[in-house]
Amino acid sequence: MPLLVLPGKAENLGGFQNNRDEALEIAMTAYSARENRIVEIDGRNSFIQVFPRQDQLLIIGAGHITIPLVRFAKELDFMTVVIDPRGVFSTPERFDVPPDQLISKWPDQVLNDWPLNEDTYAILLTHDPKIDDPALHILLKHDLPYIGALGSSRTHAKRCTRLEEAGIDKDAIKRIKGPAGADIGAQTAAEIALSMITEVIAAKRGKL
Repeated sequence: MPLLVLPGKAENLGGFQNNRDEALEIAMTAYSARENRIVEIDGRNSFIQVFPRQDQLLIIGAGHITIPLVRFAKELDFMTVVIDPRGVFSTPERFDVPPDQLISKWPDQVLNDWPLNEDTYAILLTHDPKIDDPALHILLKHDLPYIGALGSSRTHAKRCTRLEEAGIDKDAIKRIKGPAGADIGAQTAAEIALSMITEVIAAKRGKL
């Protein structure tokens, strides 16, 4: 029985050169459902095995909340990527559990070429429009399951106004969860991080 392997969305369709389009369409349907399947292609049974991508958490800003957030996210098997152009924050020594990638660049220098997909979750933590807003301009172009931003309701309202004035569609702006984090009465950095990763998991499981 031929095997079609989908590691993430990179397909291996060897042996289906004559029916590649049909095989790819059927394989992508299985991938969208996140399930293995036995299907018929060109009169023969084939097994589709799906290996989903690892979920990734993009964190814009490497401040004090980021440290426990990375720890919680890695415990939950997320690939963690922290982006912060401020060298005083983006140093590995600050992290008891280091992120998978710690990038000391401006977000728009990174995200334009970064794989942003349905397994990508993003949280913005800097409180600095010069850092957060350019990231949002890019992130909102993609269908991410979760985009959260730190700040009070007033801060978030100002953020939304800036984005709208910059030409971002209102419906796209509504996708930003702000203030980010489940309402658990969080006060400390660790509690705020816990509220945020809780909300990410809720989005992942379709409960948000």
